Formats: sequence, structure tokens, C-alpha cells
Amino acid sequence: MPTMTFAGTAVDVDAEGFLTDATQWTPTIAASIASEYGIDALTDRHWLVLDFMRTTYLTTGDAPTIRSLGKESG
Repeated sequence: MPTMTFAGTAVDVDAEGFLTDATQWTPTIAASIASEYGIDALTDRHWLVLDFMRTTYLTTGDAPTIRSLGKESG
């Protein structure tokens, strides 16, 4: 299984670079990933979306739709 290193921590990823083990996710890793995509600091709004998406995924096993993200995340 491929791995990538974020914030000094190796995490398991799939062929597209998505984490395959949700338990490896941390806020520090999220900030490191954002930084690699040119986002210097995650704002409160970013964290609102991240928290909504993680909660939905961990609860249902599926990522939220764009529609539910817009309607339910606040």
C-alpha cells in the first residue's frame, strides 16, 4: 500500500493520494495537506466544512453530496 508523509507522519493512501485509514487523520495532517495545495492557513470556515465532511463520512460511510454540504454544514 502506498504511503505519503504529512507533518512528519506517514499515512496510507490510495492511488489518487486519498487517505485509506480515517483513523490516521489529524488536524495537523489536514493543515499539512492544505499547505501542499497552497492554502497557508485553514480558517474557521474550512474547519466547519472539514468537520462536517468527516462526521458524515464516519457516520454513514459515504462522503456528503455537494447539496447536503451546502444545506447542512452551515
